[in-house]
Amino acid sequence: MTSDETDLTAAELALGVLDGDERTAAMGRVLDDPAFASNVAWWRRHLAALYIEVEPVAPSADLERRILAFGDNDNHRTAPWRAIAGLAGLAAAILLTVVVTRPDMPAVAPRAAKPAPLLFAVLTPERAAPITAFFDPASRTLKLRDAPSVKNGQDAQLWAIGGDGVPHAAGLLRHEGGAPLKIAPQVTVVPGTTLAISIEPLGGSPKSTPTGPVVAAVKLAEI
Repeated sequence: MTSDETDLTAAELALGVLDGDERTAAMGRVLDDPAFASNVAWWRRHLAALYIEVEPVAPSADLERRILAFGDNDNHRTAPWRAIAGLAGLAAAILLTVVVTRPDMPAVAPRAAKPAPLLFAVLTPERAAPITAFFDPASRTLKLRDAPSVKNGQDAQLWAIGGDGVPHAAGLLRHEGGAPLKIAPQVTVVPGTTLAISIEPLGGSPKSTPTGPVVAAVKLAEI
């Protein structure tokens, strides 16, 4: 297991999103690996604020109307998505307060080239449990725990919105979650990119933009 994978597992255990055999294995490592146990303890202290301070924010009816009208007005392609980024501001601000320097972390040998940091976000759909998301820039994989419940004939679709305000389809979310989602190279995912989830017809939006309600949106931040 690489150091990045170890760090991700510690974060997931601290957030309480592991279950089954994954949780059993991680708890065993806490007992057997002092460095891993210290890593988990660090995450629990620094991510506790997420559960205390972050409140779910449902997109307003007006925002939903503007999003649904997005694909029908080419002259105003960016306006709704700048608004989505604003809705995600509170969660993003708290995520960005995570301290980069970790004085109580185990010492790590210097590397010739520092890998790109993992990105993290917590999406909070209305009347649903928070969804944690981790993005690994090296492998371009996005790992999510769970997904919004959808009716028969519907899919939850993930979108990435960068600084240009244009939404890019990033994949369909399966309710069972767990399986990493490979993000295509043409979809830019960097710190500050907004992740949004919309409810679409089975197979995803028939357009290049969402056609259904947007149920969650938040910016990615570096771990």
